[in-house]
Amino acid sequence: MMKDIKERFKTTFSFDRIIPRLIASWLFFAFILVAKYNDFIELAFAQDMKLYVAAIICVSLFIIFSLPAFFLYKIHTDSWVLLIVSFFLILSWLAFGVDGTEDTLKVLPMVIIFIFVAVYFYFKNKEFFLSHTPKRRTVIIVCSLFALISFLFSATTLVFRYETYSSPNYDFGIFANIFYNLKTKGLPLASSERDMIMSHFNVHISPIFYLILPIYLIFPYAITIQIIQPLFISLSMIPLLLILKHYNFSHWHTILIAALFAFFPALTTSGYYDFHENCLLVLPLMFMFFFLEKKKYPLMYVASLLVLSVKEDAAIYIFIFGIYLILSKKSYVHGAILSILSVGYFFAAISILNSSGAGAMTYRYGNLILNSSDGILGAIKTIFLNPGYALSTIFTTSASSWDKVVYFIEMFLPLAFIPFMIKKPARLVLLVPVLLNLLTNYIYQYNIFFQYNYGISAFLFYLLIINLSEIKEETRGTILSIASGATAILYICLALGFSIYYVRTYINYHDYYEGISEVLEIIPDDASVSAPSYYVAHLANRDEIYEVSYHGNVPDVDYVVLSSRDTLTESRINIYEGYGYTIIADASGVVILQSPSA
Repeated sequence: MMKDIKERFKTTFSFDRIIPRLIASWLFFAFILVAKYNDFIELAFAQDMKLYVAAIICVSLFIIFSLPAFFLYKIHTDSWVLLIVSFFLILSWLAFGVDGTEDTLKVLPMVIIFIFVAVYFYFKNKEFFLSHTPKRRTVIIVCSLFALISFLFSATTLVFRYETYSSPNYDFGIFANIFYNLKTKGLPLASSERDMIMSHFNVHISPIFYLILPIYLIFPYAITIQIIQPLFISLSMIPLLLILKHYNFSHWHTILIAALFAFFPALTTSGYYDFHENCLLVLPLMFMFFFLEKKKYPLMYVASLLVLSVKEDAAIYIFIFGIYLILSKKSYVHGAILSILSVGYFFAAISILNSSGAGAMTYRYGNLILNSSDGILGAIKTIFLNPGYALSTIFTTSASSWDKVVYFIEMFLPLAFIPFMIKKPARLVLLVPVLLNLLTNYIYQYNIFFQYNYGISAFLFYLLIINLSEIKEETRGTILSIASGATAILYICLALGFSIYYVRTYINYHDYYEGISEVLEIIPDDASVSAPSYYVAHLANRDEIYEVSYHGNVPDVDYVVLSSRDTLTESRINIYEGYGYTIIADASGVVILQSPSA
């Protein structure tokens, strides 16, 4: 008995246990201070506390944390306490002071600290996890829970973003109107996209809408469109797990990679400025990679066609994939077919858009195009003839801008830069999609919160799996612990902040938003309407809905909706009253005018 007690004391108060326990005690004390004083970013924070009182509290916490270390001495409880305490401390810092959604560089030190803690935790508990390997069924359940949790947080964010009238015409009102017209007319028409009734396919060619239309037909609401986005991202967990199984990853490593995928910031936040067809890229891309690995080429082609059906520029992903097949897989026939198919489709689609549509959006790469008449070929020409200039634009937009550097960190730090751990140079082609966002000066393409990261993320995770499969098991665990630590903190600061904000806003101003909805309900469903951007989505279930800022003061609609907060509202009211329109509602900050002919 005495021998056992001595062994417990020796282990509990060994140097290896004392140091992390002291740090955990201090960090928990800091957590208490944040809960008490909140505003920790001020220099005066907690300055009124006596140092001896702080020391007594820290010692007391040290004693408390020593109890589980004594009674469970065979488990490194101090590493568990350190991990949990540091996580909740950083969470409190993010909640009460640092806004990671504004500047990732502010939270970077917290990410680095938590990475060290995560790696330390891994090394101290490696044997414990190896001796408690989960069964395959448990792995599937846990990974499904990751996907479900991620889906619920993202869906909640987007639903409450819509309910708080925070979803503008671009990029949600137009899609709400498109799906309404798909349901009623079978055509992807929208009136608010270019201030006229026209097919969305004149802007982007996205026949994949017809494949997701059945979901909308069952649940014909604008919110359904918001939910489709995180739903399809979460469903992409299926091909991810199939690829991991193909490469025989251990159960623990499968769980960690699934967690990285479920909470990868670029996948969870790319839809936070509402719906865009790009969200439909991930699922077919991941299946395309899986079918390649299983050499199921007919299904690989089906998945490739689904990728092409998302949007005209998705052909670039298929072209890159085709080149990868040729260079890395030595699959010359399949690679050539996909490359030729993608190039042919891309230029055919661009030709259609330029001739009968709204034109291809080549201006996004205007920084690489000398003569605007050259279009996208001008950018390709610059990259080919002047690669030095192209490379100089990858991380810079101006002398003082760090936006692209921050974007690079946000994309690769959660993956512990694993996609760069390439043994075979031919695989570098899988990194090319990242350049699509870095070569442009179009600010939204190197912003983590917009829709241009979906396809890139699929390529990065495929590359991550390939690279990890060639790394030793022990090293693989260390790298994944780094990635897990970075992902956890960046997900909290980049994704959860949005969720909390919109839910809190809706709860605090619920009556106000309900009031707006009640006022808008007086407009008949068959009436034509011109409304502010943030009201368009709520009025989109009709043949004609226009955004008032683009439509102007043209008296060709049955009803005009204005916001009393808009500085132009008073002048607009005077103009429309001059046309004979009359005010029929003025409440909850909403003014509605009716046409004399309505």
